[in-house]
Amino acid sequence: MIYFLPARYHSGLDYFADGFSLTGTQIKKMSLHEELLSVKLTIETNVILKNGQPMILKLNLPKLNRTPWHIRNLKKLRLQFAAKKN
Repeated sequence: MIYFLPARYHSGLDYFADGFSLTGTQIKKMSLHEELLSVKLTIETNVILKNGQPMILKLNLPKLNRTPWHIRNLKKLRLQFAAKKN
């Protein structure tokens, strides 16, 4: 089963904010788009928000982040998805 666990990282204070998780059954589609200084990850879900719209996550993954876990995870994402060049 696929899980996605996003959390905002505060690099200046070196901690993660509270995050949440999505299971594979909640994820409808994921796409990866390469840009000059970052990679954009878009996750479409079947989770319905209070306004009646499906939840869509748009994450910005900077390429210049040299943290080992960030480098490993970005490499895994690139291998998992065919990235589109902008």
